[in-house]
Amino acid sequence: MYAETNDNRSHEQTCADASNGVRILRFPDVINKTGLSKSAIYERIRRREFPDHVPLGPRAVGFVEHEVEGWIDQLIRRSRQHLTGEA
Repeated sequence: MYAETNDNRSHEQTCADASNGVRILRFPDVINKTGLSKSAIYERIRRREFPDHVPLGPRAVGFVEHEVEGWIDQLIRRSRQHLTGEA
């Protein structure tokens, strides 16, 4: 579902994105936005169904805000298509 986001981008590209106004969300923000637990997020990342995290340090990760919001938008669209019977 979300494989296009998990593209193993380089550290240089991630840094370039950050300098272009991209916001990095910390785990509590992602949990709050999605309503998922930390373990559920990691499980979906493992299954390539959620945007991968960005390493921020030895023990810190973040998530690219627009990727998380895109995942939420996809989830909403799929649920609406299911309700209306659209493919």
